[in-house]
Amino acid sequence: MFQKLNLVTHPHQSSLSGVQILETHIGRASPRSWPQFSDDPDGTGRSLPKLPVMVDQARFLLKADDTWMLNGHRWLLNKDLTQFFTDNTVQNPESYSHLFVTDRDTGLSWTEREAFVFQNKARKTIRLEGQIGLAVSAEPSNWGSFLFRVVPKLAWLKAVGVSKILMYSQFPQQAQLAGLLGFTEDAIIPHHPNCSYEMSSAIIPSQCHTNGYLDAYAREVFLGLSRSLQGKSRYGRKIYISRRGGVASTRARRCINEDEVCEALVAMGFDVVVPDELSVIGQLAAFANADFIVGPAGAGMFNSVFCAPGTKLIDIESERHWVYAHCNLFSSLGLNFGVFWGRVDPTLVESGAVHLPFSVNVPALLDRIAKMDKA
Repeated sequence: MFQKLNLVTHPHQSSLSGVQILETHIGRASPRSWPQFSDDPDGTGRSLPKLPVMVDQARFLLKADDTWMLNGHRWLLNKDLTQFFTDNTVQNPESYSHLFVTDRDTGLSWTEREAFVFQNKARKTIRLEGQIGLAVSAEPSNWGSFLFRVVPKLAWLKAVGVSKILMYSQFPQQAQLAGLLGFTEDAIIPHHPNCSYEMSSAIIPSQCHTNGYLDAYAREVFLGLSRSLQGKSRYGRKIYISRRGGVASTRARRCINEDEVCEALVAMGFDVVVPDELSVIGQLAAFANADFIVGPAGAGMFNSVFCAPGTKLIDIESERHWVYAHCNLFSSLGLNFGVFWGRVDPTLVESGAVHLPFSVNVPALLDRIAKMDKA
C-alpha cells in the first residue's frame, strides 16, 4: 500500500500545522577562493566542472510537535501522511529522483509517475519524550559527511540550549566530536535510521551548506574548534593524507602506487597521516596546524574544514562525480587549492562503477608541489 505525499520544498517559508519557525537566515555568498589549477598530466581529458560565481544560502531552525515523526535519515512526515520536508530547501525538480539515493532506510520514494509515495515498511517506532534536537543527516556513517552536515547542527543546537540530541553514533569518533561541542555521551540518543521516531517536541536545524559550500556560520564553528587545537599536532606543517589504513583501505577508491607517492613526499619534508588510525583530536590537530596538505579525495580530506584560510592544498581526484562539491568546500574555506587528476584504467571506467582504483603521476605531482611551495 502506497500513500502519496507532498514535498514541502521551503519549510522555512511555509505555514505547516504543528511546525514553528524559530530562525531563518537567507543570503548569497561569493566563493572565498577558486581552484588555482587543474592538472591532468596523463591526458585523461577530465576537467573542473563549472563552479558558481554566487551561492544561494538558506539556513533555518524549526520546532515540530508530536504530529510529526522522523523517518529514515532526515525526513519529517506528518502523521496524516500528506506532507513531508527535510533538512534543507529543495529547488530543482530534476533532482527529485536523487533525494533518496543515500537513504535506503526510508519508506519514501519518487515514482516514475512523478509522485512522492510512502510505503510503511515494517519498522520499529520509538517514542522520545521531552525536547529533542535532531542532529541527523544524509550519509551519517561517512566521516566527511558527518563533519560538514552534522557538526554545524550540533553547534547550533548547543547554542539554543538543547540538552538532548538524536544523532547517529555508531563510531566512537562521532560521540567524541560531539563532546568537543559540549554534548556528553549521556546527552546523545543513538539514531537508528531503520526506525521511525515519534517525539513530543523536536528542534530541527537545517543544513549549513549548499552543495558542499559551507556558510559563514559553519565556517566559524570549525575555526573555533581549530583554534583550540593550535600547537597540539604531532605532525609537521606539511602533511600527506593517506588512504592506506583503516576504513579507507578497504574501499575501491585506492591509490595503487601510494607507497611510491609517500616515499617521494617524505623526501620533500611531508609527514604521512592516516586519519583512520588517529583519535578525533589527532585528526583535527593535524589539519589545524598544517600549512600544506596533499591527499586523494575522500572522507579524510574533509578534515580540511579545520584548516586556516590560505592553507595550501592539492586535491588528488580520480573521478568526476564529486569534484564540484569538493571544490565548493575548499572554496568556502578560503584555501589556496587546486585539483590534480589521477589516472584510472580506461577499461574500468567503461564498467560504469563510481569508485575505482587509480594511480598518480609522481613526477608531475612533485613538480606541482614545488611550484606551490615557491608561490
